[in-house]
Amino acid sequence: MRAPAAFVLALVTAGCGASRSDLEERALAPLGKRAEAFDAGADGLEGLERESYYWLLWRSARRHAVDGSQADVVDVTAIGPGFLRRRVEQAREARRWPWAPVDQDAWLRGVLMYRVATEELSDWHAEFAADRQVRSDLEALAAGWDADREGTLRAVIHRLNSGVVAARTAPRQRGLPDMSPGDCLAEGGGRQTDLAIASICLLRTWGVPAILLRAPVLAGEPGGDVWIGILGTDWWIRPGDDAPLDDAYFRYRRSGPLLPKVFACADRNEFGHLLAARNSLSFKTAYNFILIPAADLTGTLPGTARVVLPAEWKSPVFLSTWSAGGWLEVAPGIPDGRGATDFGPCTAADLLYMPTVPGPRGIPAPAGDPFLLAPDGTRTLLTPRDGAVSWEWNPPADAPAARPHLWKDAVWVPCVVEPVDGKSTARGAPGALYLVIRPGPENGGIGKFFGRPFTLDPDGRHIPH
Repeated sequence: MRAPAAFVLALVTAGCGASRSDLEERALAPLGKRAEAFDAGADGLEGLERESYYWLLWRSARRHAVDGSQADVVDVTAIGPGFLRRRVEQAREARRWPWAPVDQDAWLRGVLMYRVATEELSDWHAEFAADRQVRSDLEALAAGWDADREGTLRAVIHRLNSGVVAARTAPRQRGLPDMSPGDCLAEGGGRQTDLAIASICLLRTWGVPAILLRAPVLAGEPGGDVWIGILGTDWWIRPGDDAPLDDAYFRYRRSGPLLPKVFACADRNEFGHLLAARNSLSFKTAYNFILIPAADLTGTLPGTARVVLPAEWKSPVFLSTWSAGGWLEVAPGIPDGRGATDFGPCTAADLLYMPTVPGPRGIPAPAGDPFLLAPDGTRTLLTPRDGAVSWEWNPPADAPAARPHLWKDAVWVPCVVEPVDGKSTARGAPGALYLVIRPGPENGGIGKFFGRPFTLDPDGRHIPH
């Protein structure tokens, strides 16, 4: 192992009598009467360790902030100075491993941070660091660091993610809240997010900088497909992956229909804010909601095609697709200065997209015509054409008042439903996008949606999207 020489390279030099840094001021500002006790908790810490303490304090008081301007106090109400001090001292131990990151941002976000998502606070470092067999195995691997750094780091990650998490857990259905890392291992598994939390905390214990990644998917766990990103690399790993140690283990592998944008974030609350609030299109936020390990991998995902629509919308506007009974915002639109809006690389495979803007209560509201995106980037607009197409109509059993609507002139228009030959028959236009809606207060007054949007073939058969 190496000595923690990197601590000498401090960006903030503070001590008794020294003026406060901007970070210290910002961390203490919202704490009121508790500020003095937390400030005293940093006594004796210098350089990077002192900065680490106040960075954790700043994060603990602002976990739910969207853009850094809010100050919703959450974790800081449940912890004390000793909790942060202990985490700084544990990180000092993790820093001794040769693969621990030198980059400050990777260190703070990928190793020092005490929380991954919304799991219960626990002393996971002490629990994992007490595993003598893992420590012995990693010390043996560390001996080969100078000879093969990449190979050693891969072996370390595989030993922890496969040899510990995969060996002791399995994915299983369960509800929220997120499990603590120790409980996940003790109970033999949980949701994919639970496995990811356990693996990330295990990696952080031994100095490997790891963050939570989510690639939104059309179906599966709410919040998206869960991955682990290794900061400082372009490696992606599945939590608890027991596959053999090879190149594929560290690669984003397509596992179903993907939505366009890959969002890398520090916890689920930030991910939720990114999808719902969307109040900073530049993503220059306090927490870097978009945090890609090495590069913008969205351009290299399978089947990606850039989407630039020949219309310029005022911000905020997003490209959305259908997921879990509503529109899911998946790519921010940026005016390109030439009368168009650039949504960046999007995953194709004939997925349905619609430009949207935030509507009532943050619900995405359609702002433009829907389209299907082909693998070559061409778009098929789903707008009504001349003519008529009919089909037998049977409303949902629990919503007899629901009826099919078609998208026309920027609104959902109810289709004509009438009896034909003793059967209830719906009539619409070819080429249009349809959705079954029951009038009501849901979705900003549009009503409740049923099923997936669909198009019709010439014979009236439904093609879901």
